Amino acid sequence: MSSENDAEKKRAAAAPNAALPPAPDESAPDESARHAEVRDTEVNPARFLGMTTGIGVFFVTMVLLFAGAGWLANRYLGTGGWGMAIAITLGAVAGMYASYLRVGKMLTVLYPENKK
Repeated sequence: MSSENDAEKKRAAAAPNAALPPAPDESAPDESARHAEVRDTEVNPARFLGMTTGIGVFFVTMVLLFAGAGWLANRYLGTGGWGMAIAITLGAVAGMYASYLRVGKMLTVLYPENKK
């Protein structure tokens, strides 16, 4: 009987992981396909930063362009400061509207699965 126990002990020592399920590598899908799927769903930080910075720069540019137009209106039409005040207000409104449109475009680019 001791020889049978010795033989079982040797078999157990030779294959300690025989009773365990297969390793994930053997039953899992191809790793490169999984990594490609993750890359497709991740947001590129540089692209996101560029889009958000562009929105801010676009807003400031709109306000400055309208302010310049208001300054010209004050200078050549003699509106006494009202041209610039109205133009800056219009520039801010136009900048906010353009920013709203650009954020909508940014979201559809970054998250195409939510596109209507």
